[in-house]
Amino acid sequence: MIQQRAEEDLDRAIQYYNNQQAGLGELFFQEIKETIDYISKHPLSFAIRYNNVRIGILARYSFLVQYVVVEKVVIIMAFTHSSRNPENWPKK
Repeated sequence: MIQQRAEEDLDRAIQYYNNQQAGLGELFFQEIKETIDYISKHPLSFAIRYNNVRIGILARYSFLVQYVVVEKVVIIMAFTHSSRNPENWPKK
């Protein structure tokens, strides 16, 4: 399950990468899908960072996937650039 805010984050990031280079947004999206697939299969593999929120790390892009696991359901809260101040990360 992907929250609305996360979808908006993702749309902005894809647009940014496509503006940098044609097709780069699609490559970024492919890595996002791979990371989400990994998280879905191994939801407890990433460490809890705050308020039960886990942080998945993309391999080739400086983005983080913030998610929680509630009763075996993965809820993706946000996609954030790794340079962003953690105090500005979305809260539940």
